Amino acid sequence: MLLENAAPWRQHLLLWSDATTPALRSQLLRGLNSGDLVRVRRGVYMPSVIHLAATSRERHLWTMRAAALTHERSLVFAHLSAACAWGLPNTGSWPALPHVLVGPGEGRSSRGFHRHAMWDENVENVDGLLVAPVARTIMAVARTEPLSVALPMADHALPGNRYRQSLLTGAEPLARELPLPGLRGSSMARLVLELADGRSGSAGESLSRAGMAVLRMPLPDLQTRFFDEAGVIGEVDFHWPVNRLIGEFDGRGKYLRDEQRAGRTAGEVVYDEKLREDRLRRLGEAVTRWGWETAQGLASLRSVLLAAGLRPVRRPTVL
Repeated sequence: MLLENAAPWRQHLLLWSDATTPALRSQLLRGLNSGDLVRVRRGVYMPSVIHLAATSRERHLWTMRAAALTHERSLVFAHLSAACAWGLPNTGSWPALPHVLVGPGEGRSSRGFHRHAMWDENVENVDGLLVAPVARTIMAVARTEPLSVALPMADHALPGNRYRQSLLTGAEPLARELPLPGLRGSSMARLVLELADGRSGSAGESLSRAGMAVLRMPLPDLQTRFFDEAGVIGEVDFHWPVNRLIGEFDGRGKYLRDEQRAGRTAGEVVYDEKLREDRLRRLGEAVTRWGWETAQGLASLRSVLLAAGLRPVRRPTVL
């Protein structure tokens, strides 16, 4: 059941149960046979052109919406599905089936869903869907998913980055959702809370920091601002002051997002980055750069960081 039947996306979903006449059922079947419609979930269909153009996140969201429309009771989405509804970045993959909360006495196994025990009824409405609160969602993900998935979500939700609107006012809501010590995933959840930093500029930067933690590399300062005799050079993604080393994550957004390009072409951004890097090197700082492919592989990230002069350090870890 929907919390809000007037949600704008409702117009794009067609239900078999709404085809109450033979003519309507024939029309729906013709759309499926011609390829104009695609099945989203049992008994729910939508225009193929919209589904094909959707990102993986949007497709999971459509699956959630279809489930909400056809289930006999109001669904409360949780875990990765709630993260999807909140717009949190996912450096892994979105699940094939929605994650939902279940109350006491309800079965944990069900075809068509991943079910999680509900410990209270504190839920929120996000675009017509009932979802777990954002802090609870992040801590649930932290308990069950790799650091590489959970840390980008936690970073994204916290304040500190001027290019996005934060979902939380600070880390306190995350701390309140920490599981008791000894429970499954409690150590990983605490590590996510310890590492989370809203200054992270992108999911790729957060993924890189997760990799650094797993590799036991020294953790950098974030968004350090540099100056020279000409004035402000700018902020760098990562800085290791002891090593006089700057790290830059080259994500697509740096060259394609309008708010970061500030009216410049992609080529002008590349040229300006070169001039900026030359100024940083003249200050005595080494600069190393990497992108998504490197950040997604621990071996490749380790090679880049070792080549830049970093070495693993000893520190307590749950990884």
